[in-house]
Amino acid sequence: MIITVDIGGTKTLVAVFDETMKIVESTKFKTPTDYSDFLTKLTNSASSLSTHNFRFGSIGTRGIIDREKGEMVQDSGVLNWNDAPLVADCEAIFGCKFSIENDSKLAGLSEARMLNGTYKKIVYVTISTGIGSAYIVDGQLDQNTINSEVGKWAIESNGRIKTWEETASGSWIKEAFDKLASELDDPEAWSEISRRL
Repeated sequence: MIITVDIGGTKTLVAVFDETMKIVESTKFKTPTDYSDFLTKLTNSASSLSTHNFRFGSIGTRGIIDREKGEMVQDSGVLNWNDAPLVADCEAIFGCKFSIENDSKLAGLSEARMLNGTYKKIVYVTISTGIGSAYIVDGQLDQNTINSEVGKWAIESNGRIKTWEETASGSWIKEAFDKLASELDDPEAWSEISRRL
């Protein structure tokens, strides 16, 4: 069995996959902003699973990561878990080896692999709590752009320089319209969101 931990700015999903990559069980919880609270919730999630023997595990997390150290180096503005030792902590909780990658990079890689080699190059952009992306070449994450954070790109908005995330992400939608994107049904609001994207 394979264990995966998908850490977003809003929620964390823990899922168990069998050898055919089918999800056999999963659990989720609201992602705490305090790292020690996160570890408590993750430990409780691990205990709630019926499976406890894993071949390996994978972490997908928002923010800038250090793959060699297995850490979230920086996540500005949402979690602020600077230098969080995610790999070591997940290995201790789940009892298997883990790898770590940025969540949007893993999502883009998954989408590209579902296309089964149809395209040589694929650009993937996700709009969630923040804005992330992945660039896939020949079914692999492009090493030249693997650390890029498109949500942090500077753009002009109403005469001011801001990051793209500050003007169009899920966090911005919640702040601007006082609703989650999934709750928003105003065509004018969606027109404004589309313009900003």
